[in-house]
Amino acid sequence: MILADLPSPESPQAVGWVMIIVSSLVLSVNQGLGILQFLRDPLKAQRTEDLERISGESMARKKDSDKRIDAIEERVCDFATTAQLGELKEDVHNRLKEMSAYLHETHHGISGELKALYAAGEQRAETAQKNLLSVNQSNEERAAKLHQRINDVSVHLDLKMDNMSKNIIDILTRGGAPR
Repeated sequence: MILADLPSPESPQAVGWVMIIVSSLVLSVNQGLGILQFLRDPLKAQRTEDLERISGESMARKKDSDKRIDAIEERVCDFATTAQLGELKEDVHNRLKEMSAYLHETHHGISGELKALYAAGEQRAETAQKNLLSVNQSNEERAAKLHQRINDVSVHLDLKMDNMSKNIIDILTRGGAPR
């Protein structure tokens, strides 16, 4: 259906259509390469941001815990015994260890999910690459067929022009009288 709308290969417009097809192929390959670049590692910035955020939260919690311990020590220094303060410090230290372990496990889980997403992205990139190669091969085959058709028409036109030239020369040499 689309081929019926194309101009005749004998017209100068056919060259324009060939240029449009070639330009479209180049643009498709360029866009495909851009998509592949994006799919290679789209989450790298997000992983870095998550790691920085988790690290910042951990440091903020540690500072907050240190401030709380200092505040409690100041309040109870007159009332609590050294043994009680030691127990309190150990309790807070254990809680900090638990929170640190929780943050570490959370970080590990997020890293695993990011790795899975990255692997899925690589798989999509491979699939997209295969699809692009298939489309490119199909377009090359269509371009080769079109080129062959243009060559066939050109040879046919050359034969007709050659034949027509001989007929004109023959008519002119006979004095313009038909046989």
